[in-house]
Amino acid sequence: MWSFLSSDQKKSHLVNQAFEEMSEMLAQDVVLVSGAVECLTGGGDPPSDIATIEERINSSERLIRRLILEHLTLNPEQDLSSSLGLLSVVHDVERIGDYAKSIVELAGLAPSLSLESDAGREIQQLAVEVPEILRATAEAFGQSDEEAASQVMSRHRGIKERTDALLEKVVGEDSSGYGAVLAVASRYLRRISAHASNVASLVVNPLDLVSRNEAGGE
Repeated sequence: MWSFLSSDQKKSHLVNQAFEEMSEMLAQDVVLVSGAVECLTGGGDPPSDIATIEERINSSERLIRRLILEHLTLNPEQDLSSSLGLLSVVHDVERIGDYAKSIVELAGLAPSLSLESDAGREIQQLAVEVPEILRATAEAFGQSDEEAASQVMSRHRGIKERTDALLEKVVGEDSSGYGAVLAVASRYLRRISAHASNVASLVVNPLDLVSRNEAGGE
């Protein structure tokens, strides 16, 4: 189990900075994903600052890698577990922002998307639950809360099952353009949940099993 906050050893200022930067990345992800799903299901305009937030997230990923590599160059034996843990999931955090942008682009392709079907109503539910999972991930990461992180991973397993069922339903019963949009939306939401689960796994699992929840596929 990786726990940034519970360790008695004083953390390097570089590692502390990387931890705070990743916490901020997750907070920005929450903003992006919440705005993206509202754009998809509520017909609202995309967040006006989406490009700025996405670039900030991308810059943060690069900064975290530099901070950790600098720290390991100077003190290779100090905070090794924390350093490797942050490096192991920083790309997951960055990818969440990419999928949020993809959802906004998808919404732009179907501005009159109908959500009246069973699949549409399921997308509406996922659009509520996935941002909740992401917020819970950010809190679990920030507090090194193993129980909360375990709940995130459990909720993601439910998302996987539901999106599998939704995809089968859409492919088998809906040949319209809307059906294709709903299918793609379900995959994007599932991937956001998957990356959030991978981040949560850092709090729950030993370092060698981080992201194990997603081993072998989505």
